[in-house]
Amino acid sequence: MLSANPPPNLQVSFRKPVRITITVPHSTHSALADRSDQEGRSLSNLAAYILENALKN
Repeated sequence: MLSANPPPNLQVSFRKPVRITITVPHSTHSALADRSDQEGRSLSNLAAYILENALKN
């Protein structure tokens, strides 16, 4: 029989991403946009990647 509530470690992995809004200097935006173009990813995806890695360190 399956439990109605998944274990806590499974609950975390299924959380939906949360949208945030930040304000950055024009130079930061330009650098992010250039890098996102070079890496072939969206600016949003690159910003999330950089933030996640910064928090891990």
